[in-house]
Amino acid sequence: MKKVNTARLNEPKRHHYIPQFIIKNFADNELGFVNYCDKKSGKIRKMPTEEIFMRRDLYRDEVNNPNDPVKIEKDFAKYEFEIAKIINEKILNTNKISLSVEENDSLILFLALLHYRSEHWYKIMNKIEYEGSDSIFASYIKNENYIDFWRRNLGHLVNCRSVKEVVNHPNIDDPFKVYIGMDTFGLLGRYLVFADRRGEEDFFLSDAYPLYINGEGDNGVSFPLMTVFPISPKRMIISAVRGVKATPLQVRMFEKSFFSEPFLLEDGKTYQFTIRKMYKNEVNTINDGIYNQAKEGFAFIDEERFLVVDRNS
Repeated sequence: MKKVNTARLNEPKRHHYIPQFIIKNFADNELGFVNYCDKKSGKIRKMPTEEIFMRRDLYRDEVNNPNDPVKIEKDFAKYEFEIAKIINEKILNTNKISLSVEENDSLILFLALLHYRSEHWYKIMNKIEYEGSDSIFASYIKNENYIDFWRRNLGHLVNCRSVKEVVNHPNIDDPFKVYIGMDTFGLLGRYLVFADRRGEEDFFLSDAYPLYINGEGDNGVSFPLMTVFPISPKRMIISAVRGVKATPLQVRMFEKSFFSEPFLLEDGKTYQFTIRKMYKNEVNTINDGIYNQAKEGFAFIDEERFLVVDRNS
């Protein structure tokens, strides 16, 4: 009789690139199901939160962690637990948001990692979506194993809690230090904005997470403006680039007053944030971006309202 590897059976198989504590905020009932639209078929189904925005064994790493191949997934679970506590207790259902400097730094890094831990990046490393990866990463690759390069860096990144830790980490390769730096600080600096939808239009959640919103210069070169993270149907986090106020209204979408930077208290230890409001047309613009950039599917609360909105009009 073939011996069964019980340790393998007990390992987490579903590796979510969008944390379940966020997905569950989009469930439309206490049973934990979401309205999910498959973009390929166009069909809307009730899906359990554990079955969407994940890939089986996405972070499984037998090269760098032979004794614990799911260490990266476990480390992400630990980081998610820390951030879920911050979001659920200090951000999600409050009218006043205050974060310590350490909480703010950790949240900023966590949000940046949501892009680089995604299935999209797995496909880039697997040379499915981006053929230009050879020239960028070649000197950091061992045995032409791009997936190993990606997972190896994720394994170090997930144990950092600030951009400073990433920059000073001896085992994180320079390309990832640059990418994380651009998504957390950038050339001009970044800051977090917390926004609620005003009215009845809810935010969508899709595999295009986060949603990148860029501007375009007169020379046709694209430049980052903000990165959008819905954390519930009613509230989202925006990582805004300093300088976004200087762009035309039709580019930045929101009035200048929307981009309110956090206030650092005199003690130098606590940030206070003003929660901004997003009007129906602004919510729809964000949702259109989420809808258009989604590759596999997206989740939403109100099925009836979604069905009457023509997102291609």
